[in-house]
Amino acid sequence: MKSKLRVAFVSSENPLDRKTWSGTHFQIFKALEREFEFVKAITYNNLAYKILGGINKITLPIFNKKYNHQHSFFRAYIQSKGIQRRLKKEKIDIIFCSAGSTEIAFLETDIPIIYLSDSSFGQLAGYYDVMKNVFPFSLNESNTIELKALQKAKHI
Repeated sequence: MKSKLRVAFVSSENPLDRKTWSGTHFQIFKALEREFEFVKAITYNNLAYKILGGINKITLPIFNKKYNHQHSFFRAYIQSKGIQRRLKKEKIDIIFCSAGSTEIAFLETDIPIIYLSDSSFGQLAGYYDVMKNVFPFSLNESNTIELKALQKAKHI
């Protein structure tokens, strides 16, 4: 018998896309659907995200440094406001967030958040090419966003 709790699956990418996060989001979403009567995918990306991505085209040739726009305060704030608007349209009991520290760092809600991630930002900094040679202030933003997401979560 499925639980009557209503779940929002919050992510930066569409969990219904089998290619997202190597299929992990899709499989988690399907597992949640087997356990709960209502599971809603809530994602939010906008033009600001694409503009922030273009910053590296300027900073890399000039300063030989990158800006981690995916974990920036600006993106986290914009994401949280968009997700808050989407959450208000649904009656949600639990938020499940998979690898979405940026999405929940500034989220203002009383709905309990369950946060899942395979690693922290600090573990990834310098490991992947996209995380190498990043401005120190950008590393600080990224680590702060990760910390805020962990503090928002009721369960990790």
